[in-house]
Parts: sequence; structure tokens; C-alpha cells
Amino acid sequence: GLLKSFIGATIMGFPSEPEKVDMLLESNPSFARVCGFIPGRNQEGYCGEHIPSLRKLEQFDQIMRESGIWAKIKEQKKS
Repeated sequence: GLLKSFIGATIMGFPSEPEKVDMLLESNPSFARVCGFIPGRNQEGYCGEHIPSLRKLEQFDQIMRESGIWAKIKEQKKS
């Protein structure tokens, strides 16, 4: 879901930055659903399907950058 949300933001013309992805997930329930998250569900406790927090998006982005996965994805898009 996290990867889908970053790639989806890019496809929609937004920069794949945690803040923009967060804005899209919070403001667009259809986008959140397509990415695999369930927006606005009233359940107690944490569920892996809930929309991730901005902090979680930042952590994901940092891991992807530091491990070089974003660079590999960009290389594959060029081929």
C-alpha cells in the first residue's frame, strides 16, 4: 500500500513526497482505497489497512531512499 501510494501520487502529477502522499490519502478516499487502505473506518486499535500517518510515510520514504530502491525503480521505468 505504501509503495502504491507513492507511485500513484506520481502518476497523478504530484511529487512523490511524504507530505503530498499524506495529503492525497487524507483528502481522497478513493485514492486511499485503491492503494489498499481503508479510510474513515471506526475501529478501535491499529489495523494495517488504516491510512498511515505522515511519520510512517516519511519513514518508508527514508528507507526506500537509503536502500537505493527508489533509484532502482526509476531505472526500470526508463527501460
